[in-house]
Amino acid sequence: MRVSAITACIIFAFTIANTHATCVANIAAYPGWTGTAPSGTVVVGTASGSGSATILKLTYDLANLGAGISGGVHIHTGKSCAEASGVGGHYWATVPDLWIPIKYGTSNANGASSGEVTLASGLSLPLQEGHTIVLHTTGGARTGCGVITCTPSYVTPTPPPTSCSATISTYPGSSMSSSGDVTVTSTGTSTELNYQYALSGLTASVSSKLFIATGVSCANANYTGYSTGGYYISSAPSSTYATSSATGTSSGGFQSDVGIGLADMSGRVVLVDDTSGPAGCGVLTCTDGLSSDGLSTGAIAGISVGAALGGLLLLGALGYLMWVTPPAPQVRLSNLC
Repeated sequence: MRVSAITACIIFAFTIANTHATCVANIAAYPGWTGTAPSGTVVVGTASGSGSATILKLTYDLANLGAGISGGVHIHTGKSCAEASGVGGHYWATVPDLWIPIKYGTSNANGASSGEVTLASGLSLPLQEGHTIVLHTTGGARTGCGVITCTPSYVTPTPPPTSCSATISTYPGSSMSSSGDVTVTSTGTSTELNYQYALSGLTASVSSKLFIATGVSCANANYTGYSTGGYYISSAPSSTYATSSATGTSSGGFQSDVGIGLADMSGRVVLVDDTSGPAGCGVLTCTDGLSSDGLSTGAIAGISVGAALGGLLLLGALGYLMWVTPPAPQVRLSNLC
């Protein structure tokens, strides 16, 4: 039996087809913004070329910005535009935060702007799904907001982490000598987290904030996220450690629903506040099956095996086609397709 040219072309096209989802945010007014509401879309994809899995490309087509406006267009940690508390700060995993200079092009006399920007955020496209995109004015005010929706939807990585922990040391530039450990686990709900902590080096007899921040490094105060977005949340947190002892120690636990699940916490900074400001800092390390780009090791293994099998099948199909096809006339698959 001969393999038809049409069948071969179908195999060829199916193999090389782009399987990436289309991810789009529809822009509307930022919660609480009383000016003219911007509108339009921002399409989130990846740049082409080698090593571009975490190089994001934002293609925007915006209107109602006002004439002569060029402001920020950034992906944020939050997952809702219903309230300002749900939008969060910049969503990144690089040092430093590379979103700060990213802007859409200056709008025309009709208040429209279109174009694209690229950014090596350190986070792959599947991890962007469900997060917010925020538009800013030239002066930095937040005017527009939209939630990224991907079609088809990316599957949530499995298995989820079971526990994340951070070793606390003195916050960069602080005169405190804070130290300790913080462990974060899931309470069983999708976004409620359980915090267990043992801290020392605090001011005596104080109770202040302990929270996960947008930053990814404790090497420099500019990288912790404390001053550029603060909380890594999509809803208002409740996160206060117990009043410290006379010797500056505090231990215990609390629960807080920050609107973001444990699977998104790996690599984020945990900050310990004191009466004088940030006193302690540590980076969360999670025990799970997730890789740095957000896919489970099982999924990566499956993809690798699938790709290998797919390649073998393609080579086999092409080899069989060459074997059963008469030597004359000579036909190229690329010409058929």
